[in-house]
Amino acid sequence: MKWNAERRGVALALVVLVAAGTYLRFHGLGRPSLWVDEVNHVLAARDLVVGRSPVFPSGEPNDRAILYSKLVALSFRLFGEGEGPARVPSAVFGVLAIPLTYLVGSLFGSRRIALLAAFLVTFSHFEIGWSRLCRMYTVFQVAFLLAVWAFLPLFWEVVRIDRRSIPKGVRAARVAVGLVALALGTAVHILTTEIVAILYVYLLVLVGLESLQNRRVKLALWQAAVLVGGIVGLVVGVLVPPARERLLWVLQYKPAWAGWGMAVDSHYYFWFLSESKRWPLLSFFLIGILSVVARNDRKGWFWVVAFLLPVGLHTFLFSYRLSNYIFHVFPFFLMGAATGFVRVAEWLAAEMAQSSWRHLRRASLERLALILTIGWLPLTVWFRYGIKVSQIGEAGDNGAEGHNNWKGATRFVQQHLRQGDRIMSTLPLTVQYYLGRCEYNLNLANARGDLEWTDTSRVGKIDFYSGAANVGSLGQLCAVLDSLPGHLWVIVDRYRFSKAGYVPPDIASFVRQNFRSAWQDPYETVDVYCWPPEDCGNSSTALSTLRDPKATPWGEKAAVVSPGRPSGAPARGEMAWDPRNGTGVLP
Repeated sequence: MKWNAERRGVALALVVLVAAGTYLRFHGLGRPSLWVDEVNHVLAARDLVVGRSPVFPSGEPNDRAILYSKLVALSFRLFGEGEGPARVPSAVFGVLAIPLTYLVGSLFGSRRIALLAAFLVTFSHFEIGWSRLCRMYTVFQVAFLLAVWAFLPLFWEVVRIDRRSIPKGVRAARVAVGLVALALGTAVHILTTEIVAILYVYLLVLVGLESLQNRRVKLALWQAAVLVGGIVGLVVGVLVPPARERLLWVLQYKPAWAGWGMAVDSHYYFWFLSESKRWPLLSFFLIGILSVVARNDRKGWFWVVAFLLPVGLHTFLFSYRLSNYIFHVFPFFLMGAATGFVRVAEWLAAEMAQSSWRHLRRASLERLALILTIGWLPLTVWFRYGIKVSQIGEAGDNGAEGHNNWKGATRFVQQHLRQGDRIMSTLPLTVQYYLGRCEYNLNLANARGDLEWTDTSRVGKIDFYSGAANVGSLGQLCAVLDSLPGHLWVIVDRYRFSKAGYVPPDIASFVRQNFRSAWQDPYETVDVYCWPPEDCGNSSTALSTLRDPKATPWGEKAAVVSPGRPSGAPARGEMAWDPRNGTGVLP
């Protein structure tokens, strides 16, 4: 009866957490402007809805994580097109991660730790933020967690950590679920394969621990075969030329935008995990690891390896690193923090049992100790940040990435556009989505040769994504200005406009000094400049055009961009450039 009461309490707590997580992930979902990478899936879904193969307006294929784009297309069919519907798949899978974290956490033997881990997932601004972006990472995370839930008990049975025998029917069901999860994960992200490396290193840890305990190395035949197979695979990857070249390409690959900033800092993940808005999770995660070591918790070693191995690989082997590349294993970090909280609560309860609190029953002491250990979390920046994520406006940090106010900027330009005007931007594809056109690209990173061009003759001449003519030098900008039939509206996000890897400094300086600042974003994310500076609209209208009275938190349907040939974009093979109408390619 006691077990049933505990089970009902856990179920009720999970219902409350799922309800809270649903609100935090869906409330105001369509309010922020589209983040840069969201536009890719939105345009792919738009093509899929009408039965076309996904292509960028430039004509280049737009088929990355196509399964996720199909989920976005399904959402468009159900709810219509807009920022909110585009983010629904991520939000749904973000909510699913809450009970799934509990299920995976409960495998390690403590419902209390599992429930606390689910609580941390519910209110983590990092989890909430990716659940509110039209990207595949929550799908990837759920697939990874589901694969772990399915395969880990089978692994423990094989290595005899868990002496209980799993019934054949349950074993078959777990294998089937695990395979489906792996297929789902692989369909949206290649890092799904990390689960193989995690299980391999986890096996090494278990063998090492057992050898230390027995003071000799003793391997089962299958264990020796797996370990030797891994070593052979590594040797082949290092020594065989084709495999070595591929391995080196994977390890050394670095996109243009990753050449500056924190992405190339080897301390990136330490900074990410230890920054104030994630305090005190790292501290309790370390306590959780210490408890695993002290108890020689062979099951607990899995979540230690599952989180630290990907962090280590991206820190020491790969050329650049991002927070989203560890998002799929972030619940294991939270499981570690939950373990730390519970271990501190257990220590506190033991101390209280030897003090004037000893008149209380043990169960009451344990509850009081847990409340004292975690009860102050709502006062932390970490918790309050998560609560406020759903309240951001058209721009702001959503806990995972920063939104720029493209809605406000493009609304202002749309209200002042006249016949003959042209548009230039640091993110032409986003501007095309909201305005239906953008003739010129100011983003050098979008015209580089390391992108996956199908027609390399267009490298450096057009934007890979939007097809807008590339403006890569001050001379090319002046050529545009000399042949304008109307005004030139330059819509730039402040981050890219200030980085030489995106916009040449002489161009940025020329625009700031000679163009009129027509609109400045109150969120301080996007600026609009105009040439010639006379009669470019009144900057005093900026605040009045910031918010569209017809807009809703669900989002606005944007302008339609014709697939493969946007306004002003050159067709394949069209190399001549006419600055008067913005078509073709700059000389």
